[in-house]
Amino acid sequence: MKKAYGVVAVGDICLDMKTEPLSGFSLGDRQFRVKDLALTVGGNSANFCLGTASLGLETSLICSLGADPVGEMLKKRMAEAGVRCVIKKPGTGTTAITYGLTHTDGTRQLISFNGTNLQLSEGHIDYSLVKKASALHRSGFWWTPKLYGKPTAKLLRFAKDCGAETSLDIATDPEGWLPERREIAYQALEHTDIFFANDTELIGVSGRKNLNDAVNEILGLGTGMVAAHLGPKGSAVFTKKENVNAPAFEIKPRNPIGSGDIFNAGFTFARSRNWDLKRCLRFANACAAYYMERVAKPLPVPSAVRKRFGV
Repeated sequence: MKKAYGVVAVGDICLDMKTEPLSGFSLGDRQFRVKDLALTVGGNSANFCLGTASLGLETSLICSLGADPVGEMLKKRMAEAGVRCVIKKPGTGTTAITYGLTHTDGTRQLISFNGTNLQLSEGHIDYSLVKKASALHRSGFWWTPKLYGKPTAKLLRFAKDCGAETSLDIATDPEGWLPERREIAYQALEHTDIFFANDTELIGVSGRKNLNDAVNEILGLGTGMVAAHLGPKGSAVFTKKENVNAPAFEIKPRNPIGSGDIFNAGFTFARSRNWDLKRCLRFANACAAYYMERVAKPLPVPSAVRKRFGV
């Protein structure tokens, strides 16, 4: 019997404190006032889960949250959004917080305190839940160091053996892609069906000089496909058999922080519908664009995405 489609993500969660899109901002010894400072759920894995839940998929997040007021607030907000937070034991100390500066050109800077994310370990993973999942997503990679290497490889291998489609988004290495750090990522790629990354991350993790060589390196490790976020150029999927591209939608970006995670969520939803790769990319692009152009209620819903972008 085919599994009911359920998504399990393993990784980070934090409180995001995000500015409105800034214009004319510059660094220096100064005070810069904003009209609004949004307090939202953040973190690669949490954003992904908010996206898949909003799109209608049963979603759980295995994470580490503190018993402090921030942790309690985040757990409540995730539940309100339809995401079950699976926490075997509360983390000690302060829950993670990220300060984000967003700009009118779509760029952003993030300052992160990783808090209880640093405590997430293999002992937190509910393998009985993973066994039931149709999709297993691992992200917040560098923010959860106790899962580096063998624990993440074991998790992805177990999920694949149980029939789940596995995906991985490692994001940018804050320590600069040192060889030993790249090796940590390589251990997981062998068991990854879908590797989500932007072009800079693909070149960084592979150690290659251009996108094509980077993709070939990663596919050579056993990864099933590479789904690349390419910014204004749209997105692309690379497999050993074919390459598929989809253009970006023209929007005014107002909410860039987390848009890559929403792309991943849209792609995962599309895969649950068994759409072809071109349609998966177009829908994922549309979900990310929908999110980026909205500050209030940015999470994509299939009917709203279809109405806005015709996909």
